[in-house]
Amino acid sequence: MFNVNIDRSITLLILVFCSTVFAGPSDPVHFNDPVFKLVVEEHLGIDDPTESDMLDLTILRDSYRNISDLTGIGYATNLTEINLWGNKLQSLPPEIGNLSKLTVIYLSQSQLNDLPPQIGDLTNLTVLGLSYNRLNSLPLEVWNLPNLREIHLADNMLKSLPPEIGQLSNLTWLNLRNNHLTTLPPELGNLTKLTRLMLRDNRLVSLPAEIGNITNLTYLNLEGNQLVSLPSEIRNLIFLEELYLSDNKISVVTPEIFELRSLDRLYLDHNYITSIPPGIANLAYLERLHLDFNYISSISPEIGTLRILEKLHLDYNLLTSVPPEISRLLKLTELDLDNNQLTSLPPEYGNLINLTELNLDYNKLTSLPLEIFNLTNLRRLDLDHNQLTSIPSEIKNLTSLTELDLDFNHSLSLPVELWNLEDLRQLDLGGIELTSLPPEIGNLTKLDELNLDNNQLSSLPPEITNLIDLSELVLNNNIFASFPTELLDLNLRTLDIGSNELGTIPPEIAQMTDLRELNLSGTGLTGLPLEFTDLQDLEELDLSFNKFFRFPTELLALTNLEYLDIKANGLASIPPEIDSLINLEKLDITATDITALPESLWTISTLTDLHISSNPLNSLPSGIGELTNLQVLGLGDIGLSNLPPEIGNLTNLNTLYIENNPLNTNFYCSVLPKLETQLPETAILFDANDNPISNDCSTDATDMEILASHWLSSDCFNSNWCGGADLNQDSLVDFNDFAEFAKYWLR
Repeated sequence: MFNVNIDRSITLLILVFCSTVFAGPSDPVHFNDPVFKLVVEEHLGIDDPTESDMLDLTILRDSYRNISDLTGIGYATNLTEINLWGNKLQSLPPEIGNLSKLTVIYLSQSQLNDLPPQIGDLTNLTVLGLSYNRLNSLPLEVWNLPNLREIHLADNMLKSLPPEIGQLSNLTWLNLRNNHLTTLPPELGNLTKLTRLMLRDNRLVSLPAEIGNITNLTYLNLEGNQLVSLPSEIRNLIFLEELYLSDNKISVVTPEIFELRSLDRLYLDHNYITSIPPGIANLAYLERLHLDFNYISSISPEIGTLRILEKLHLDYNLLTSVPPEISRLLKLTELDLDNNQLTSLPPEYGNLINLTELNLDYNKLTSLPLEIFNLTNLRRLDLDHNQLTSIPSEIKNLTSLTELDLDFNHSLSLPVELWNLEDLRQLDLGGIELTSLPPEIGNLTKLDELNLDNNQLSSLPPEITNLIDLSELVLNNNIFASFPTELLDLNLRTLDIGSNELGTIPPEIAQMTDLRELNLSGTGLTGLPLEFTDLQDLEELDLSFNKFFRFPTELLALTNLEYLDIKANGLASIPPEIDSLINLEKLDITATDITALPESLWTISTLTDLHISSNPLNSLPSGIGELTNLQVLGLGDIGLSNLPPEIGNLTNLNTLYIENNPLNTNFYCSVLPKLETQLPETAILFDANDNPISNDCSTDATDMEILASHWLSSDCFNSNWCGGADLNQDSLVDFNDFAEFAKYWLR
């Protein structure tokens, strides 16, 4: 009996062992990543899925869940689509190759460094989305996927493409934007089914002639490269509709471009083009033409043959005149001629009856042809920064105008008819030497934005209160001597009344509860009324360049404040209650005479920009390392000799300003190299080390001679710290400096 029981026990143990080691379809699948397990469970609607359960998974979609490992996915052999955008995968398991039914993969923004060769087993794959990763190469197996129609590799680190890319004979969409490509393989020309090719923001200096073989292309984007010209074979792309060549180094337009008769969009802006040749006339189907930001001084009259052109951008060039033939472009809706050197405009432009936007700002216009005021469909007219002295009464004809910009036409006279343009939403009258506003301003009841900065206004008419839709008002740099009470009756969200010597703010400002942005910079304020605390929705506040001698405690109640600029005041200190500003993102306390920072400042985790330059702090607390969301940190001219090591915690920092500080040897030779390793993406702006002892971060006999020559000198503050010998910068060269010197001896 005893032996029988032993036999049964052994048999039972064997069965348990086998069921554990040789798990079957009914056993739960093992997932390395609990987050991925949870996502699978959510898709299947069950806990602890088995191999059999995984067969029910056909589509897997979940973004930004911090998934780090897809181990276990190999059991989902019926999957047809994976869309896991925005996770933290870094790599894919080899078992991805088991998913033979997959047709779509989107793994963009997933921190992928590489792909397994097994991805080449996914022979049914039609779409592969891998943009916004860290890939510098792909396994050759990718280029063997016979059914691939789309491949998206934007924002990776690819430096080259292999010849094998030419094997993707069914590819129709290839996205390689923002990589590090300098050349393209000739085999790219084998992709004869390709219709869309995105190569924007690479480092291409030329294109292979074989690009002319991709004759089905309808979209080609080459913006942001270093191309000087295109190969003549470009003429073969007879179906090309959109060609983007912005931001290259083109000085002469490749003539063959003018043979692309299917083009409806041509972007040549931000190049070095000096003229537009007659060949432009061949592009009869062109609807959009961008030639802005070039060096164009002449345009062929043949541009007038582009009869279906709708948008023409010629801004930021060197034009002194424009051809009257442009007036033949009767379908034109947008014409940008701003930032040129135009002194006049052809009267024929009054024929452009479909024009809705006309931008003529930053030219040298002294007058406008009356025919321009026949453009009754015009909705936006920009005339700022010209030399106009008057606007004709015919402006009354522009009844469709919603935006009118007349800024900085000095001594500009305004007709009474202007105030009858009742559809105006935005009106800019800054810098035209206005001394008063007429009561008729009250007619513009649809105004949303009104800019009156840089004038000579000292008051506002009561009729301004009729502007019930006004949300933004700019009165900066006028001559108001007090806060205009008319503003209290407006529903403003943005008010800029900076650079006016107001002196005080009335308690009634509490009525302006819609305010989100308020600029009171340079208004002579010494304090704020208690009622200021009622502005609970205020998000941005500028109190810089005033006369505050204490921090206005009224601000501490404004818990929705995101931006606070209080620089150039004599605050002396910041209250500990600053941490009540729980939504604060940007704080500027530059040049406020503060000598210490409250510990509570380091608890405002929302801060992204902090500027504390030009204050006599002399040191920085270690608490700075708690502000891990900081992107910009200004520490210039605060008497720092070194930085606390906790600065290295600020891994989101884009820019660190530490100029004009007496930084010591330890900073240059120890702290700075470490910071540059900890914060590789941060631009650290500092002064060069001009200390002759430490500037090469090595200490030898030459440095000993400098130290000896200044031994026991006692007035080092006034002599560049005694040629650098006063290492601890206490104005005396003594054994303390020798001890500091010894630390670096022969390093």
